[in-house]
Amino acid sequence: MDTVVWAHFFGIEKRTATAPDFEDAVRAVWELGEEPGERELELSADDTRIRIERFTEQGDWIEGEVVRVQTSNIPPEAFPEGLQRSRAQSQGHSMVFRYHKRMHVLLAEKTA
Repeated sequence: MDTVVWAHFFGIEKRTATAPDFEDAVRAVWELGEEPGERELELSADDTRIRIERFTEQGDWIEGEVVRVQTSNIPPEAFPEGLQRSRAQSQGHSMVFRYHKRMHVLLAEKTA
């Protein structure tokens, strides 16, 4: 079990007047499908992919979990006899968040 948790706070602002609100953008990705793989988006040409793993709304709050899906440079597995190439096709890097809609404040949690 992790013993250290870091919490980062961010003020969220729109880059343009026509940009969606943060909660609307997250909700739109969530509504892409029932399965996590259906909610996976490629962000750049270097195969960086993210997906929304969990999403809930309650009053002025939304919370959820975003996963960066790593599909290249997968680290090896460590066995007593030494390192071996991983058989995994991908690896997930998780970050949970909580966002206050009216205050436009995002809390992002990362374990150490």
